[in-house]
Amino acid sequence: LLEASIKLENQIKQLPEELRQDIVAGQVKEKYGTLRFYISYYTEELDEIIDDAEKKSACVCETCGNQGTIRGHSWLYCACDEHTLDIDKQNPSKPVTS
Repeated sequence: LLEASIKLENQIKQLPEELRQDIVAGQVKEKYGTLRFYISYYTEELDEIIDDAEKKSACVCETCGNQGTIRGHSWLYCACDEHTLDIDKQNPSKPVTS
């Protein structure tokens, strides 16, 4: 998330002043086990940065940042083997692929 935020900020700084002042992050959250990043104004470059960060988040453990996979049943999350929830260790599901 930090890497994506820095890239977004650098890209926004290149936009005309009148556009920059109105750009805000409306929401940054986890949904279906991956990052969701919503901003008030999009360009192709900003969209690519967000899309890349969302894709990368499907492979990063939410707890420690190590390699992870999407896990869960009705509630999805991304975790490494160490941080997989006990319920999923007892009843493992096939990792979800994007």
